Amino acid sequence: MKTIQNSVLAVVILLVISGCASVNQNAAKKIGGFSAATDLAAQNTSAAFEMLDREHFNLTVARDVAEGGWEKLNAKSIAPFLNPEDVQARLLVLQGLQAYAQKLSALMGNEQMDAFDKATVDLSASLKNVDDEFVKSKFLSTAPLSSSEIRIASTAINAIGHWIIDVKREKGVKASIQEMNPFVTNTAVLLARDFVVLRRNLATTYDEAVMAQKVFVKNNIATMDAATKRNEIKAIADLIIEANQADHAMALMQKSIGDLGETHAQLATAFDKSSVKLDQLLADLTVEGKRVEKFYDSIGSK
Repeated sequence: MKTIQNSVLAVVILLVISGCASVNQNAAKKIGGFSAATDLAAQNTSAAFEMLDREHFNLTVARDVAEGGWEKLNAKSIAPFLNPEDVQARLLVLQGLQAYAQKLSALMGNEQMDAFDKATVDLSASLKNVDDEFVKSKFLSTAPLSSSEIRIASTAINAIGHWIIDVKREKGVKASIQEMNPFVTNTAVLLARDFVVLRRNLATTYDEAVMAQKVFVKNNIATMDAATKRNEIKAIADLIIEANQADHAMALMQKSIGDLGETHAQLATAFDKSSVKLDQLLADLTVEGKRVEKFYDSIGSK
């Protein structure tokens, strides 16, 4: 009888362990998915900055030519859309989000912890050095934040820098997600708002190029033959089409970064038996990320 009881007890324990392992494996998969989506968002953002600089350069050249300033054209005289230091500041913050998501995944057993920690020491130090002046000067210079908003953003970035080095496996991933949610959310809000400004500035650059081309056509149309007239008018249409495509891509980037914060707010539910909202958010985030990636791949191959 005792043997039977022991056997039953062993089966029960195995079932419990199996159930826990299944739940953890499910959570690990979803947190791994969040990490992959964060990586893709960072990759797309880097591609977006490259596109912004390239399009700004091309549009500035086109505008100067249309305005009759072609004799003064000089690549070195054209200022970049964003200063390299400002681009690096944005990439630093994105790398912080990446490292955070990757470490969550590592804590769930998806990656090696030791190697990961060694690779993030320098990144952590840089994030911990972010202060109010960094946020004020590098982000949203054309749409100033209040002093309290600046402090919230710098505190959030600092917190991520501390967490990626200081957190230990024993604390528990769910508890870490809940603790870090305000900081991840505030960082995502900062980046999403930044894309609002960048999107508006890019639209202005396109508007200036379109207007310059229209003025050029208006001032010279009387001396154009039919083929030249068609090509110059087509140039206006091409600029408008490009502007619409670029604006759509920037809108998707803004939404993707915002959705990253929203998805993280639900990430702790990965440990629940059911996480319908999280599952949908992760699916949408992945689809949107791949759509943006495809767009940047297409323009990069031109």
